[in-house]
Amino acid sequence: MIQIEDKNGENIEVLNLAEAIKQADYFRNFAHTDKLFEKFDHKRQAY
Repeated sequence: MIQIEDKNGENIEVLNLAEAIKQADYFRNFAHTDKLFEKFDHKRQAY
């Protein structure tokens, strides 16, 4: 287990770091097709 502080100062408990990295990589390029969500997508992709 490892604890990580996110960009907002919140602590996140990670039980499997290798799996967490794989999951983050899988989701990092997801985005809405509707441009109205562009600001939301940029905020989420900052991670």
